[in-house]
Amino acid sequence: MQKQIIILFILAFALGIGLFFVLRNPASEIKQRDAFMSFEQDSVYSFEVNHFTLGMLFKKIDGVWHVKRIKNELVQRLEKEKGVSLLEEDNDFSLANIEYVSKAITYLFALPALHPISKGGGDPAQFEINEHSLHIKLYDIDNREIERISVGKTGPDIMSSFIKRAGSKEVFLAQQDFRQLFLKGFEEWKSLEKMGHDQKE
Repeated sequence: MQKQIIILFILAFALGIGLFFVLRNPASEIKQRDAFMSFEQDSVYSFEVNHFTLGMLFKKIDGVWHVKRIKNELVQRLEKEKGVSLLEEDNDFSLANIEYVSKAITYLFALPALHPISKGGGDPAQFEINEHSLHIKLYDIDNREIERISVGKTGPDIMSSFIKRAGSKEVFLAQQDFRQLFLKGFEEWKSLEKMGHDQKE
């Protein structure tokens, strides 16, 4: 009888420990730890795509993605140095191609947790990650920057790419070609429906 009580006590103790960790680490947090991104996709209300002098801002307006051309940090710095305007910004947003935007964002947040292939940033010539690289800046509902991803060259196969978070020296090899997903011209990012509507008018 005493042996059975001890066994029951051990089982109850083990169950209590398991319940403690489950309550302490809800499913959403466990999911976040298993993903490359540390927050949910729904947290993103706008994002920028920058590559050399190319700059575009995407924003949810009434729940629908829109896009416009902007002067990125590199262009702003060059204009300040030269004292002249190099590019024109769009005053208004255009309806974005929802298929392209949704696919790009969804694939980014579908990335699993990755192990760094380089913890020292590596040779820029090796990964092609520098200020002229493709940069993706994500913002929350209050327009605060919550993540910045730098995308380098294509990986060993055509469906992979080297990526790095801002402020980190760790470089990761993602099994997704983010250059193909995010590096598009303004006309490509615009909604085809809107373009067709304009042509009819």
